[in-house]
Amino acid sequence: MRCERLFILLSAGLLGIATVTPAVAAPGDSATEGVGTASVGSPATIVSPGCNFAEASADAVPAASGANSSRGFASFGGDNCPRPLWSGRLTYFAGAGPPWFTQVTPYYGRVLAASNDSTGTWVLFSTASGIYLGKRTMTGTFATPARLSTHGNGGAVLPSGDLVTEGGRYWAVWTEQVGPGGEFAQTDIFQAKTIGVGQCLSAPITRRQVTFLTRHDDSPTLVLVPAAAGASGAHIAWSRNDGARGESGWLMYGTADCTAQWGSFQNLNAVGGNYEPDLTRLGTTDYLAWTHDSLSHQGSFPITGRVPPNGIFDGVSFGGGLQSDSTHLAVANADTVLVLTRTSDGRLGAWKGANLGWGFEYLTSAGLQQQAEAVTTYGGAFTTFGISFASDRLYSIQVTIP
Repeated sequence: MRCERLFILLSAGLLGIATVTPAVAAPGDSATEGVGTASVGSPATIVSPGCNFAEASADAVPAASGANSSRGFASFGGDNCPRPLWSGRLTYFAGAGPPWFTQVTPYYGRVLAASNDSTGTWVLFSTASGIYLGKRTMTGTFATPARLSTHGNGGAVLPSGDLVTEGGRYWAVWTEQVGPGGEFAQTDIFQAKTIGVGQCLSAPITRRQVTFLTRHDDSPTLVLVPAAAGASGAHIAWSRNDGARGESGWLMYGTADCTAQWGSFQNLNAVGGNYEPDLTRLGTTDYLAWTHDSLSHQGSFPITGRVPPNGIFDGVSFGGGLQSDSTHLAVANADTVLVLTRTSDGRLGAWKGANLGWGFEYLTSAGLQQQAEAVTTYGGAFTTFGISFASDRLYSIQVTIP
């Protein structure tokens, strides 16, 4: 069947969701008419740490050059690996498929985000001693990491964050625990940036708090809004929730100019729970995907759509089908979108399509626990990135939508 389009309109600061229910395909089959079966490649190993890890983290981004290539970082720790939990050694990787180029870095910790620009590939990562920003230059050397915060891994809540870069300058956002509550203390969003120095900023922002409300602000995702003379702004989305209670989560969205003064915060969805947003930008339009939890027997599922300049969200909700989480998004064009997710049985799957309809396909086999990490796109083809806890590796899968 063809999905109906879902229109979610801003009303008194809240958005109501009317869930549509696309059919769910068997592995390798398309779920909707109008969307052909995607070509799904076999998993290709990127990094294998040679140990049985208990946790892993990674992120990947398209090459800034526009070439059919991705860049990223990965880390593995715990169990019988040489490094404890959340402190594995980071490995840089690059390529468009096998064989992937890899290079061990001098950095240790948990990967939060990666970014690529004309000067190199950057990584935002967390350790027990804080939040750090590292960089692999175009010559293959690694910069001394800059510490953005002294608040890092610790307690029951790990930090999350995102990063954009432009011409050797950066804009980073991350979460820190603040106030009382011990290991479950409230989290807020912080930022640091050098983008705009010399154009609209007299000095870099080294560390500045962005949110202050007495709820947990988690999983910030950031896109750059380029402007002339380097005076670029940014847009942000994040989950504002009740933390460990898991009973509610709003989807928040906001904008800032190059001075990093955030405003126009909108609550895009306050129904049920809304978590793990992923924001990307194509042209002048922001595309957003996240995990929605109905807080009922239906469980969690992805929602994806566009946030155009008029502020009206236009999207589709994949309720009534497979339960899934860990949502990641890439947009090739207005009619070619891929939403990577992890299904409740531990497989990776992808919703593919857009204006012409949507279809679902599994990317991995049943019985092997996976972790969805990222998806990039070039020329209508997509590269998905996952971590396997069965084969102990970071891998890629190529997906082509007809």
